[in-house]
Amino acid sequence: MSVSRSAAQHAAAGLELWQQERLVEAEAEYRAALQLAPQDDIARADYHSELAAVLEALGKDQEAEQQLRTALACAVEDDDVSTNVARYFLAGFLIRHGEARRAVDDITPFLIAQGPGVWLLHLAAAEAWVTLGDADAADASARCALRAAPSDDQRSDLRLRLLEIGLHEALV
Repeated sequence: MSVSRSAAQHAAAGLELWQQERLVEAEAEYRAALQLAPQDDIARADYHSELAAVLEALGKDQEAEQQLRTALACAVEDDDVSTNVARYFLAGFLIRHGEARRAVDDITPFLIAQGPGVWLLHLAAAEAWVTLGDADAADASARCALRAAPSDDQRSDLRLRLLEIGLHEALV
């Protein structure tokens, strides 16, 4: 795995511009980062994911989804945590864009009992099931997420998120 310093500089500039809501400029910086980053750059999946968020904010939803799928393809080459984080971001995108069923279908094969980052997939499934109106499935997914979260801090953050989406029963 390699790291391109110049690509990282463009990505850092993109992040700063994104935070300032200068989205068109942020998009250009992320595209420059991706052009400069070698295929085996360990940050490549992150660049694609961050570009996807900028594109979504610009209303370029098809491009954003493609970037998220590319990030997932890059992450699959890295490790299980990166892969599950990429799956989580893609599922969240699909849920926000009215495709909760597709999100569930995409992540269900990866909902194993244990594994690095699998708690994020259970959280995404819970969010999707809430959107689809299946309270029992949402509750079951939320409970799996809580069991699989690897630390007390992550369980605490997860509980807050579950409260936000209305899954109070899973916390009992």
